[in-house]
Amino acid sequence: MIAANRVFKWYGMLGVLCGLVACTDAGNSASKDATAKQSLQQHVITSLQSLDKAKLKDLGFAPPYDIVAKKFESDYEVQVISLAEEEDTGLRARVRVTGSMQDPRSELWLTEVVRLNFIRPNGQGDWKLITYQGQIENYLAQAIPGRNIAALPDPVQAYLKSAFATLPAKELNPASQ
Repeated sequence: MIAANRVFKWYGMLGVLCGLVACTDAGNSASKDATAKQSLQQHVITSLQSLDKAKLKDLGFAPPYDIVAKKFESDYEVQVISLAEEEDTGLRARVRVTGSMQDPRSELWLTEVVRLNFIRPNGQGDWKLITYQGQIENYLAQAIPGRNIAALPDPVQAYLKSAFATLPAKELNPASQ
């Protein structure tokens, strides 16, 4: 009976230790997430929000247009869609910038959503803008195999790319091109 009590005592202590280790890992994970979010906010979101709005509008990408009020909003909508750590590459983030572009046929300013993919290799250093066949977006890149379809005019893409260090997707994973 005494031996059984000792075994239960040891298992109980082991259970408590396992619980403490699990809580510590969860705390580390939460602090890593907070650090990643803070870094993304400081380096990516702040850079996007500081872009010259007048220049972007001149290049063809304006803040969202309110059709009812017949005026442009004061700023672009910038949202973090996802932020995740990938074992083999580092931290990845997807950011959506909502603005408007003028339809050449109707001359109406229509909503345009730009999706930017960023990586912080190995979770260290600066965030880099991922490019796909030289473009900043890839959701239309596979529409016609071997051809790159860009949703944004080249000057807008060039200006957005000038705000960040870029990294071609093929350098991360040859299959992502």
